[in-house]
Amino acid sequence: MKDTVVLVTGSGQGIGRAIAIRLAQEGARLVIEDRLDNAMAEQTLDFVRKAGSDGCVIAGDVGSVADDRAVIEQAVEAMGRVDVLVNNAGVERRAPFLEVTEDDYDLVMDVNLKGAFFVTQAFVKHLRDTKRGGRIVNVDVTLICEQPKVKPHRLAMRERLADLLKLPLDAVSVKATTSEEMGFVGRNEGLAAQAVAAIEMPA
Repeated sequence: MKDTVVLVTGSGQGIGRAIAIRLAQEGARLVIEDRLDNAMAEQTLDFVRKAGSDGCVIAGDVGSVADDRAVIEQAVEAMGRVDVLVNNAGVERRAPFLEVTEDDYDLVMDVNLKGAFFVTQAFVKHLRDTKRGGRIVNVDVTLICEQPKVKPHRLAMRERLADLLKLPLDAVSVKATTSEEMGFVGRNEGLAAQAVAAIEMPA
């Protein structure tokens, strides 16, 4: 893990922050991505440095395709390369099936599905252009929390992201792992340890 460059989306707080800190403890260098370059993202970077590593903060709205591409470009510019992508950014709108609005649905899909897709696309293009392999870890908070009632729009998103991982990635050597495959349970520190394990799994 030493000197591996890992981009963790949505790592200004919560699970993303815990993953970033644990990766730093293992020797990885971190790209802290958050919707805003704010004090919380900078605080995550401070924790990374206290753990003995370093990195950078990049602001980007994962729900925006232009931002998704810019995040990878800026990460490469700042760190020289990106070896691992952790798709952690996600939003939730809690509502029963009959009360889900179009805005609720669109927001969840834009961030949790479209965002993960286009960040992954930009990352794989980077790997292709630099003729390297890489690793992708997709974190699904719906599964992690083991919620008894999965919200309908989140369920649809989860199924489509699972389909995405089955697609050939233009002959680029990429190992993609989901929360479900790893049996992720718990929150924050426990999940962070499992994210490290997912990255270190043999290809």
